[in-house]
Amino acid sequence: MSFASAIHYVETSHAFGTRLHLHTIHHLLHLLGNPHRQLQILHVAGTNGKGSTSSFLASMLTAEGYRTGLFTSPHMHCYTERIRINGVNIPEEELARILLQIESLLTPMVHNGECPHPAMFDLMTLAAYIYFGNADLDYVVLEVGLGGLEDATNVIEAPLAAVITPIDIDHVDLLGNSLSGIAAHKAGIIKHDRPVIYHHQLPEAETTIRSVAASLSAPLFCLESSHILPMNSDLLEQHFHLNHPRYGLQDLHIRMLGDHQMSNAALAALTLLVLRDHGNLTISNEAILRGLLNTHWSGRLEVLHQSPLVIIDGAHNLQGAEILQHFLNTHLSDRKINFLVGMLNNKDIQGVLNTLLPLGHKLFFTRAANSKAVDPLLLAENVQFFGKEVYVVDSLPEAVEAAYLETSMDEVLVITGSLYLVGDAKAALLQFLDRQKEAS
Repeated sequence: MSFASAIHYVETSHAFGTRLHLHTIHHLLHLLGNPHRQLQILHVAGTNGKGSTSSFLASMLTAEGYRTGLFTSPHMHCYTERIRINGVNIPEEELARILLQIESLLTPMVHNGECPHPAMFDLMTLAAYIYFGNADLDYVVLEVGLGGLEDATNVIEAPLAAVITPIDIDHVDLLGNSLSGIAAHKAGIIKHDRPVIYHHQLPEAETTIRSVAASLSAPLFCLESSHILPMNSDLLEQHFHLNHPRYGLQDLHIRMLGDHQMSNAALAALTLLVLRDHGNLTISNEAILRGLLNTHWSGRLEVLHQSPLVIIDGAHNLQGAEILQHFLNTHLSDRKINFLVGMLNNKDIQGVLNTLLPLGHKLFFTRAANSKAVDPLLLAENVQFFGKEVYVVDSLPEAVEAAYLETSMDEVLVITGSLYLVGDAKAALLQFLDRQKEAS
């Protein structure tokens, strides 16, 4: 199977929206030799920040010299980004080989009615387990795809730790619109007698996490907002102290922007400090500090260009929009801000738009390259009462060029609304800037 054929196989699975049940995933992994059972896994769930937190964890473990796997989603440019070892994407030929192995196993089973066709995330999760299982890894950081309880990653019987980032309303079509119900899904990664390191939550989510942990005798370690002491920050770096009463660490620096990234970094650092204290791994303070500083996570308050300032951020739900709003109000309140927005139809569209767009000067709406993308005309109709200058450009590359050219040197362009959008927008903008440079 060529890489193009492998990706076509994965892409066609988008038509099958129902994910495999966990017992089917268990059965398939058994047929594949149970590659997941030899892995030392840190399992990460939550609504916002789980990708960044996972990246911080993997970077710190790599800085200590461990061979570390990282599984995240979604990708911004290519499926190989989802499966990495020490920051290096799985090679295209290796992903193609593994997907051929999976397809050869699954096709007769699907035809015989033994199991339904897997969804895209099922395939990528199986591929990650196979790749990591054959790679002689020390640790794997595994980000939940959706929810936790019924997620394809949740076949792990004894992770080193369950890490839970902030929980909010998201994926209401699959998880429901009750915060306690959504939290129950996220808390589904908690396992018997395994530590739970979690970010402080809204009361309903907090109660759920504590209840599930108590039922499984899982020790709890909470990162409170008071445990993070910001020192200084700019558009290049943030400096803070972790003042947890049991696991303090001074002078942490990160290059990722936003107060929420200090929280994500602190949660990841606290996780490794807890595991070190319990004798589950060895890691130096120096590796923790170096790993945090070295962490980069695309599409989250990422500065793409300086003059004019262009920032991309995959704020796709209300909590993410509020985080972006806070950052803009804190750091860029003295500048006019233009927005380029595209969203998917399974998100809180009104909540995101109402939070962000009152800050905007010029508003551009476009369509993400996804079957769930909302018509940009419908997005524009949602904000007519704001009285803003509105542009609708269906083609994403054309929308990126138009928004960039309409942004003056003293203004800011923010591209947001969907991780699928910001990934393609990043590529389109960099290509456009390259063409401008060649023409000058």
